[in-house]
Amino acid sequence: MKQHKTEEKLKDDIFNAYSRYLNALSSDRRQTYFGQLCDPIFRWCDTYLFNEAKEMGIEIVSAVDRLVNKENKNIQKDKNQFIKYLRRTLRNARNEYYRNNKQKTIKFPRIIYEIEKIIQKHEIDAGRNLSNEEKIQFVSRFYNKTREKTLIYLKAINAKNIGKLDYSDDGKKHNILDTSDVKPAYMNTSLDEPEDTMLLKYDLTVIQKAVNSVLEKSQKRTRPLYKALFTVNCIKFNNFEGLLPVLDSEILETYYKTEKKPKQYEVYMKYRPKAKKASAEVLAHETIKKFLKKLKSKLAEKKH
Repeated sequence: MKQHKTEEKLKDDIFNAYSRYLNALSSDRRQTYFGQLCDPIFRWCDTYLFNEAKEMGIEIVSAVDRLVNKENKNIQKDKNQFIKYLRRTLRNARNEYYRNNKQKTIKFPRIIYEIEKIIQKHEIDAGRNLSNEEKIQFVSRFYNKTREKTLIYLKAINAKNIGKLDYSDDGKKHNILDTSDVKPAYMNTSLDEPEDTMLLKYDLTVIQKAVNSVLEKSQKRTRPLYKALFTVNCIKFNNFEGLLPVLDSEILETYYKTEKKPKQYEVYMKYRPKAKKASAEVLAHETIKKFLKKLKSKLAEKKH
């Protein structure tokens, strides 16, 4: 059985990694040391601080990023002062987690948006709107789902579009979120559509130009990682046909041969081999999130 490090040993690891980050002479080294700093902080949070640590990955990374970019001579030189400040910063991160994830507005699971997108594409190909029964049969075959589950997904799409979560069935009132099939993984403050659905609004040539533009304006060392993670994202949501010129050909070739969708953290660790799995999962998520945000801004420019 793997033994946990003592809390004091983890604090030593954290402060040593922080010191290495501060003393790094190049941005590339700082990026490497940032991952090395996040890893013991995650373990400290998970083992000794918060029950919610495994769900707080994004907030923890953001908190650490703010901390390392803050100039404070006292905490930079004194381990106890640094740990005290870090603990306070992480508590604020937990508060941020609850603000972000415990609100009343619901963000539906991605499969709801994905099914809606597939139906819309099928209707465009057919040149007409599908009947409810045709939708049920189509989604059931496409996703290999039972009729009952398909009906739940279609009700969720309808609830999302009209903003009404209650529905009647057999004379009884139900709430679409009472079923585990569409219960949201978290609560969110906005109903913004996911980034993969966003791409459907634009012509493929426009997307290609926007991707190339974002990559060209990114740091040279970061470009391959951005491109690789964007490829993983496109494969994950089956949004890569027509975008091949701007995707990572090696990842696509492996996917075509194995038919296994690549994992974000594995791709991240290929380009950042010193990252640990625990931190790589979150850092990969943050990296693709940052890229998609830039891409979204670039595509928005094309509308004007």
